[in-house]
This record gives sequence, structure tokens and C-alpha cells, in this order.
Amino acid sequence: ANLQKAYQKAGYAQQALQIYQDIFAVIVQEEGPSLSSKLAQLSGYRTQESSEDIEGLYEGALAYAYGHAAVDDSMQLHYGRAIRIFEAQQQPKFALTLNLYLAYDRYNQEKLFEAQQYIEEAAAFLKACKQNGHTVEEEILIIYNLQTVIYTDLSLYPQAIETSLKRIDLLDQK
Repeated sequence: ANLQKAYQKAGYAQQALQIYQDIFAVIVQEEGPSLSSKLAQLSGYRTQESSEDIEGLYEGALAYAYGHAAVDDSMQLHYGRAIRIFEAQQQPKFALTLNLYLAYDRYNQEKLFEAQQYIEEAAAFLKACKQNGHTVEEEILIIYNLQTVIYTDLSLYPQAIETSLKRIDLLDQK
């Protein structure tokens, strides 16, 4: 059935999109299935939804799937599409989350400089999220944590200490 329509009818369209983002992430992160199997699953969810609101999430999921499989050209293509859609739909939190997913993937693939680039993109979307009134404390902690690990792996210890202290200060404020 159509999850998006059901949630819209109940007044929870944004929550349906969040659920889809979570479902797509689980599909991509699942160990075992091939890339083509994951792409088919993602496509199945996309075709059952008639709402264009899901298009950015779908493109983001494709970018994440290709990135997870280290197919960089396809990842960049779908990443660009997703970001353009998120910007047009004024959905910076989804762009923020996509950048965090890609940063973790790049980190796990030991592509530290690329991981740092996605962290910087996430930080830019973080500002837009704050301006739109989104709650982003969890994402800030994730950014600081990942930055600390990347800086440590790059032997940039002063930066690692700085981001670690920022994370601690944020946790102390809670």
C-alpha cells in the first residue's frame, strides 16, 4: 500500500519520509545481498509510492548504495540529484543525514579525506537545519565524533582534541 498517503492523511507526512529514509538505510547496510539486489529492493519501494516527496530519499538511497559498494561514479550522480531535490524541497535534514551516511562509508573504506568532505557538507546542512527549526543535537554529536576519529587517524591531534572537547561540552549541556 501507500505509506506516504496514509501518513499524509493522518497529518504525519514528514514522519513517513523519515521512516523511508530509515528503511532505505537498513537495505543498504544489510550484509549479504548484492548491490543489484539492494537496488531492486529500493526500486520496489519507489514504485509503490506515487508521492514525489520520496524522490530525494530514493536518489539519496541510490547514492548511499553505490557508495557503500564503492561505485563512485554512480554514487556521485545520485548524490548530486538527491542534494538538488532536498534543496528544492527545503529538506536540509535529509541532506545532512545523507552526508553523514556517506562520511561513515568513506571512513570505513579508509578514504579519510573524502569522509572529511562529507562531514563538511553535513555541517553546512546543519546550519540550514537550525534555521528551519529542526532538532539536530544528535547529528552534531555524530559530526564531532566522526571528525575526532578522522583527525586521529590522520595524526591531526590538535584538531582531534578540539572536536572531542566540543562533543564533551555539548554532552555536558544536556
